[in-house]
Amino acid sequence: MTEDPKTALVPARIVNEHVYCPRLAWLEWEARAFTDNLDTAEGSDAHRRVDQERGELDADDESDAQATSLMLSSERLGVVARIDRVERRGGETVPVETKHGRPRRGAAPVWAPELAQITVQALLLREHGHTVPHAEVYFPETRGRHRVEIPPDAEQWVTRLVSEIRANAAQPTPPAPLIDSPKCPRCSLVGICLPDETNLLAGRAPSAPRRLVARDDPRRPLYVMSPAAIVRKRAGRFMLEVDGEQQTSVRMLDVAHIAVFGNATVTRARCGRAWRATSRSCGSARAAGSPATRSRMAGPGSRAGSLR
Repeated sequence: MTEDPKTALVPARIVNEHVYCPRLAWLEWEARAFTDNLDTAEGSDAHRRVDQERGELDADDESDAQATSLMLSSERLGVVARIDRVERRGGETVPVETKHGRPRRGAAPVWAPELAQITVQALLLREHGHTVPHAEVYFPETRGRHRVEIPPDAEQWVTRLVSEIRANAAQPTPPAPLIDSPKCPRCSLVGICLPDETNLLAGRAPSAPRRLVARDDPRRPLYVMSPAAIVRKRAGRFMLEVDGEQQTSVRMLDVAHIAVFGNATVTRARCGRAWRATSRSCGSARAAGSPATRSRMAGPGSRAGSLR
């Protein structure tokens, strides 16, 4: 980090990570370490619509309005946040956070880390003159919204968390890992953090390191075999069309690669998006009876295909 940790504004996402695991927050904020796993990739996909800045909200205007990807900060609170969606209804402003997965069972739809992040958003809106009675969380998987109450001691809670995060950031090494925690196996940084190994070497582990088994890749190949088929990219999905009619639609996240057989077309936009996002290859083979030639587009930024 190039900023002074004593005065740097803490992102709401890092507040979330700190409540989940202080070591994770240090690695992401101070060490700038990050890697995707299935959960984070699906979370990014769920946010693709609200990550685009649209609309404006003026605290002095009480008319109904909404905005997406709204950036707010506060030097007094020491936090900064990009709010997925903000809606003003009847003079009241409600932040709407998009979350991957399903709501928590019970009275509260979110766990403490998500509540901390949502609380930061509500405090920032109040700091900028908005009346915020509560917040809401939206789960694309269930397509449902849930009301989230803001804790009465919200400002004191966030102030304490910000102080802890800044104190940790001022240290040259990260906090100790969690011990035998069920949070670790699904954390995207488990291969960087190495919680069980670190605790074992430091004499903090109560037992031998857990055996972590990598998941099978849930993605599957998409085979295109229909003559004159066209594969397009639209709104984070691959659309397969034949003679102008849509035959199928799949999420980009669910596709490991596209295998094209015969006289089919994959649009340039699809190839470019795949290179930038996941470096997936885009290959093709000519129909039977034509020269046995295969073209492979390999690697981000490469404009040339290798023929063989």
